[in-house]
Amino acid sequence: MTEDFWMVLMIVGGLSFMLLQPLTDRLSRIEAKLDRLLALQGIDENKWQEPSAEVIKLARAGEKISALRFYRKQQGAGLKEAKEAIEKYISPNT
Repeated sequence: MTEDFWMVLMIVGGLSFMLLQPLTDRLSRIEAKLDRLLALQGIDENKWQEPSAEVIKLARAGEKISALRFYRKQQGAGLKEAKEAIEKYISPNT
């Protein structure tokens, strides 16, 4: 029984490796392509931090939509990230 268990475990492990390796390779290729696209667009994925002075100025002036558009264009961020980034500058506490 112990020999059978180890044999089955080896077979399952080998099959898992054979099935997962192509997916791992494909994921690596997709990530490389995405990195190239980000570089071509001048987008730094770690850049989604503080808005520029102009975005803050627009947000504080009540130009929320303009601030969102400008931030997204500058940062390459999605709508949700842009909204979260500038919301703190349009709150009454600032």
